[in-house]
Order: sequence, then structure tokens, then C-alpha cells
Amino acid sequence: MRKTSFLGILLVAILGTFSVTGCATTGDDQFDDEDGESTIPATMDLWSTNGQWYFHLVSGNGNTLMTSEGYSTRMAALNGIISVLDNGAYAERYSVVKGATGKYHLNLVAANGETIASTQTYSTKSNATRAIGSCVRGVQTYLAGWDATTANRAQVIPSESGWRFNVYAANGAVVLTSESYTTEAAALNGAFSTVENGVSVAAYETRQAANGQYYFVLKAANSEIVGTSQMYSTKASAERGRDALIALLPTIELL
Repeated sequence: MRKTSFLGILLVAILGTFSVTGCATTGDDQFDDEDGESTIPATMDLWSTNGQWYFHLVSGNGNTLMTSEGYSTRMAALNGIISVLDNGAYAERYSVVKGATGKYHLNLVAANGETIASTQTYSTKSNATRAIGSCVRGVQTYLAGWDATTANRAQVIPSESGWRFNVYAANGAVVLTSESYTTEAAALNGAFSTVENGVSVAAYETRQAANGQYYFVLKAANSEIVGTSQMYSTKASAERGRDALIALLPTIELL
């Protein structure tokens, strides 16, 4: 989803190390020392139900670390995910909260004071505090996993005028580059739309460049260009590249 500095992630890990041995799970006060937490990257899940969008961060050993509140649109939820990734690797962004039942949970809080996501509940404040380390490591491993490879992924990256995304084939080659978006969340939402709507030949147009080479563009329903391919020496090659992209899109990883 994004390109990050792996050195920066390691620096956060060094500066933010906790004397924590466990990982939060879906039940109260359960901790797990499985190696999977540190060796397998965490994952992010996004789904919708009853008109609301939700996401959660899951550790490498399958334990849910954080869950969002409901969002009215996918792009709003994607903006929440980006905020988790921007803030969740820093221990100071977590606050321990005592609920009405007397149990404790963590809130991940953005710089503006808004709660981005929350954890399960814990019977003691010390156990909730211990879970901060698991959440921090979960975000770190997620970012490190995305930094490790671009194969079969859509990556959102900064552009000269905002943000754009690239779609990468299994060999890591860029097969489609998007137009520029004003926000990172809008670019990521554009990547989702491309995967959903770019599977029809009718959505593409093959063009010839001024240098005589060929390329194809992916167009939205309003005829606006969503993305542009690399250059090909012949029209037939460009069309084969288009067909390869159509076959690739259902396998693309977005989060």
C-alpha cells in the first residue's frame, strides 16, 4: 500500500522497545509468546457490513490487535487505516482507558486527539499497558512487510502534485501508473476501484505516442483517465499488456 523507510521502522523498534513478552488476543488478558508475532508480518483487513466500513489489524499469529469504529465510506476507512500506520508504531500514541465496567482497553490516538482504533478489554491496567508493545510491533511488521516487495501489489507513493499508485506484476515491474490524487486515501481508493472496475476490455483504450510507440489507458465511467501503461513497440504488444493486466488485477494485494 505504501513505500516506507525500513531503516525508520528499525529505529522506531529500537527507541520504542518494551519489556513485553506477549501478544493481545481476542479474549481478556490472554497473551501469547508464539514466534509468529515477530517473524510474520501483521495484516490489515477491511470489510463493510450494514452500510458501514470497518478495519482491523491482525498480528502474525492471527490475533486481532486493533479494531476501528464504523465509517460511512470506504475512503474514510482507508484514511483511518493510513492514520493507524502513521501513528501506530509510536508507543506514546496509545492511551490506556478505563471503561464503565472497570476493565481497561487501549485507544490509538492521532496527533489531533482523535481516536483511530481500539483494542480488546483487559481486567487490569498493567495488562492493557503490556499490550502496547504488541500493537507497536504489529504496525512495524506490517510496514516492513510492505517495504519488502512490490510483487503483485498496488503501492501508493508520493507524486509531484500529491499521491499516485503503481500496479506491479509478479516480477515487480510496473504495469500501470495512476493519475495524481490530492490525498493518500484517495489514491488508495483509486487502486481499489481499479482492481474492481479494470477487468473489462471496454474500460481500456490503446493509443499511439508521438514517438511511434503504443500504450494503453484505463478510463473511468466518466471517461477520465485512471491510469497509464508503460510504452510498447507495437499496438499488438500493448494489447497483450492490457490483457495481462486484466488477468492480473484479481490477484493484486491492496492492503
